[in-house]
Amino acid sequence: MRADQLVAHRGYRARAPENTRSAIIAAIEAGALFVEIDIQFSSDCQPVIYHDACMGRVSGIEHADRLIVDHKVDELARLPASESQRFGVAFETEKIAKLEILNDILFRYPEVRVFLEIKTASLIRFDRHMLIDALEPYRAQLQKQLVIISSDYPLIALAAQANWRRTGVVLNRWRDLQGQQIKGILPEYVFIDKMALPESSALGKIASRSVVYEVDDIDEARALIAAGADLVETFDIGKLLTAC
Repeated sequence: MRADQLVAHRGYRARAPENTRSAIIAAIEAGALFVEIDIQFSSDCQPVIYHDACMGRVSGIEHADRLIVDHKVDELARLPASESQRFGVAFETEKIAKLEILNDILFRYPEVRVFLEIKTASLIRFDRHMLIDALEPYRAQLQKQLVIISSDYPLIALAAQANWRRTGVVLNRWRDLQGQQIKGILPEYVFIDKMALPESSALGKIASRSVVYEVDDIDEARALIAAGADLVETFDIGKLLTAC
């Protein structure tokens, strides 16, 4: 498959701990032009690259009170993101990454576009305006290469009002496509769980560019593209790029 048909989901997750510098660089070096990463916020409202609200699965910190949003950004940056259950000690030096690592990466790879998915857990602590304000330096510096996305539609509407040129929604329900919230946003991208598709032919009815996840099978990926998907999102970018 072509690189312009694929999104590296949480970086090259099949080969490196998700949402880390290693995973992002590995995806790009494998040929990815599109990379998706997840954003949580620290207690001082700074963005870090992390999927889960708690730190058990990725960082091996199992205490119930160990939530990302309960710790300051500099403390988080000292904690592991090594996914030791999957990789053992292979990535034991990998730490939770601040979003600022994108400054260097995207400077080195100007052809790459990154989807920033804001996870909704931070909305328990912060209002939407605070999250968008915290991301403003990245919009100002890297907007040509960044797309801000979320399953929280009002958050993406606010981002559009705050001059984010590229936005996307992660669809909660198929019927939401006909709702006024999404119609009011006019997102450039719509991310869709393949399990939420009523039928593959429905992809042709989406006005925005469609991104279907999670797809690691080459035949399934090709079928989705043939049915009208603009992009498919995968944990195994290298596998799909090199498939014959």
